[in-house]
Amino acid sequence: MNLNLMHERYSVCMLDPAGPIPDWLHGPGILSSTYSESELSIVCPQQLVPEGVQQEADWCALQIEGPLAFDQVGILYALLGPLAKAQIPVFVLSTYLTDTLFVRANRFLEASHALEEAGHNIQVEKLALGTS
Repeated sequence: MNLNLMHERYSVCMLDPAGPIPDWLHGPGILSSTYSESELSIVCPQQLVPEGVQQEADWCALQIEGPLAFDQVGILYALLGPLAKAQIPVFVLSTYLTDTLFVRANRFLEASHALEEAGHNIQVEKLALGTS
């Protein structure tokens, strides 16, 4: 599979599920809000997160080149298997068109090596090269 390394670093935030989606959640990059009974989870570029918000910062985003069909089987398995074997934790976000794997920035080189050894290709997002 082809994976695009997004140019931003990301945070995964936890907010009160009774609260609204925060007004600071805007701009380019991957933006996601998910409600459950116990939390409002936000995934966004880490520079958007104000001080005082509970977060896990410094994630790199590897977005699967899509679109992916809903009936495709084994997509995440093919990617998560090599990362699990290498003992690299991940956070996964799925959207209508694709999936994105988030790995800690300090483990990115290990993750990219494991994925490439499994036959996957990692490309740097065009914006990271300044060629929008």
